[in-house]
Amino acid sequence: MIDFHNKLLQFSPIFLEDMGSVKLMNRTDTKYLLHIDQLGEVLDAALGEHLVLEINGKRIMGYESLYFDTPDHRMYILHHNKKLNRYKVRIRQYLDSKDFFLEVKFKNNKGRTSKKRITISGNDAISESASVKFIEKRSPFSPSQIEPKLNTKFERITLVNPEKKERITIDMNLTFHNSKESIKIPYLVIVEVKREINSDSDGFGQLLREQRIFKKRISKYCLGTNLLYPEKKHNRFKPKILYLKKLDKSKHYDQLYSKLI
Repeated sequence: MIDFHNKLLQFSPIFLEDMGSVKLMNRTDTKYLLHIDQLGEVLDAALGEHLVLEINGKRIMGYESLYFDTPDHRMYILHHNKKLNRYKVRIRQYLDSKDFFLEVKFKNNKGRTSKKRITISGNDAISESASVKFIEKRSPFSPSQIEPKLNTKFERITLVNPEKKERITIDMNLTFHNSKESIKIPYLVIVEVKREINSDSDGFGQLLREQRIFKKRISKYCLGTNLLYPEKKHNRFKPKILYLKKLDKSKHYDQLYSKLI
């Protein structure tokens, strides 16, 4: 496997204090799926125009997200049914800094995503008064209506193109787990291009198309729900599961995907 740490040393860095112009808390998101064997060529093509986020000398950071939903997975079902004006509630932990944030993401009927968040002390802080007020203000839910459903754990590279006001997250080494099961998909890379303007005619979207990597929208929460709760409605996601199966050169996950196809 390519040593991505060394490859990223070829990029000029950008630091957190310089990220203000690309926070993009109100944005459009475009996602792409690729095999980890393709990532080296993608990074080579990105050299020059893109900077890499560096924090405390690190350019690959660890993340963990705890997603909440109602007992009947109402937020997931709304996503599955293509309903807009929908929400996600999660606690995100930055594993390197040990910081925790409670986040509410909202996708409106124009396809734009906004994210609001507050700092909290840890995963157990969901029931604290500040968390309750935040969730009730930013979503139609209250903490008493939702419960932990799954965790996602992954490593992230963040690239920035300041000129195009574009931020790119590259997530790899994904693991999905709940209280009963853990599933790791090491071959999968999820790239998300975040921009103020909904366009892939230039910038990183164009770079990926030149590598014959095309848009493939997927939600880590929905994918994790499919894998860990295969009994839940998932008809609309079958083409994406088939695509994941196609990317799996080892065929190691055929039995897992067969439950969903």
